[in-house]
Amino acid sequence: MLALGVLHGLDKTHLELAANLTTTCYEMYRRAATGLTADIVSMNIDLHVGTDIFIQVISAAGNS
Repeated sequence: MLALGVLHGLDKTHLELAANLTTTCYEMYRRAATGLTADIVSMNIDLHVGTDIFIQVISAAGNS
């Protein structure tokens, strides 16, 4: 929707945001052991930590 908005007059920065969101979605699937994205994913904004996406695994019983 962001990329489509650029075609209809939104600022070009929306296209960069759309590309970044697409990359993030892809990485969540790629990094998961099952190839499926998790229900709970945390984003790290600390540049001193090497991992930027944390996938939280919770068992069927609801315990982590």
